[in-house]
Amino acid sequence: MKKDINWINAIKAICMLMVYVVHCESYYGLWLGHVNVFLHPVYVNAFFFVSGYLLFRKQLSQPIIDEPRDKYISNGGEGRKMLANIIFRLWLPAFIFSIICFLPNMLLKGETSLIGSFLYKTVGGGTYWFVGALLVCQLFILSLLLTRQRSVWFYAVVLGLVAVAGTAALPYYDFIPNYYAFQLAPLCMSFLALGALYWHYEQRLTFHRSALMLLGMTVVYVAYFIILRHDALTVISMGLFNLPGFVGSALGCLLMVAVCKRLPRIGFLTFIGQNSIVFYLLSGAVPVVVNMAFKRIIPMPGIVDLLVYIAVCIALAAAITFVIVRYLPFLTDIRKR
Repeated sequence: MKKDINWINAIKAICMLMVYVVHCESYYGLWLGHVNVFLHPVYVNAFFFVSGYLLFRKQLSQPIIDEPRDKYISNGGEGRKMLANIIFRLWLPAFIFSIICFLPNMLLKGETSLIGSFLYKTVGGGTYWFVGALLVCQLFILSLLLTRQRSVWFYAVVLGLVAVAGTAALPYYDFIPNYYAFQLAPLCMSFLALGALYWHYEQRLTFHRSALMLLGMTVVYVAYFIILRHDALTVISMGLFNLPGFVGSALGCLLMVAVCKRLPRIGFLTFIGQNSIVFYLLSGAVPVVVNMAFKRIIPMPGIVDLLVYIAVCIALAAAITFVIVRYLPFLTDIRKR
């Protein structure tokens, strides 16, 4: 099974660039007008969409789905490998990076509750909510895979029901700390389910082959969110979920697929896509550090200054990622030692 898929890398890369745009806007205190209205429905949700696509593409394909439960979870079984990947490629890198970033972040933000913050942001997974939510989602899906059900609709329906239940329960979560983004994880499962269904019907869906269809999807997507306005969006990271927002975000994910399936292989996008987890783990610290320097040089920033700031952050993150991948690969997977 082919592991390196160009359109997958392109989606992850473009969405990661969107993450840096949004983070940089937030730290810089300057927003790009209505641009975010069209970024928010996609830049996080598409990551979960792609994760669902890749996960179910592997786990429900033969010969893996033919493995009986005892072999699936035994040493060398695909279930055991999936659990190891969750630990070593999701949890451990996020834990290591959150420890590295903890003290600088506390000093920069002037927080004094060090012990409580440390436990929440490192052990509790509070620094990187996306990794925490994805970790919870994948552990839940692994438990479903132990049923050895073959139908993708079984998983899609269960994940959809969990998303609905999670939405209904959101008002009651306030009194419980949001460790590993468990409050948001149920909502994210809806996009993992969408990715699973896209994988299942991929060969029948040919909308990406038509330039006219691509143009039409773009017009519909833009018109949809102009009509709904920003307050009707699905912004998973803010804990919001509603049916119109989900429909628009799903359209945005499919639009990303249509665009990226038509893109040629671009080296820089491939590099970001293949190392998107490292770029994400740097997406908080890098903008914070660069912002300190920019604010000293340009105390009253404008749009051009913001764009330069974003470009510098992306370039610096790329340089650090290259060093980590080339010389410190164990930071992303301790097994690489």
